[in-house]
Amino acid sequence: MKKDGCACGAIIYEEVEDHACILCYKVDEKYREMGLFSLMFDLFNREMERRHIHTVVLPFSPESGCLKQALASHEVALAPLEDAYIYKVEDWTENVESSEYAYVL
Repeated sequence: MKKDGCACGAIIYEEVEDHACILCYKVDEKYREMGLFSLMFDLFNREMERRHIHTVVLPFSPESGCLKQALASHEVALAPLEDAYIYKVEDWTENVESSEYAYVL
């Protein structure tokens, strides 16, 4: 995502068959606490649904704890794997109101 031509946040992922693996995500420090992560993550999940991606894998890392809490607040169930979390895109798209409505005229 960009503001005034500068990157303020990103989700980097890789698709493998009907799965997506988030490799990295970041929101620039000065843009945190503004809802940018929720917007990015919602747009990401809506796009995964359109691409027929069914599950998302989150490699276990220190940031995963924050992500786990954010997903739980949206009633998205995370299943722990040995070194990652996995969730169904459908859980997100059914439980969270789409931020894309903000762009409908």
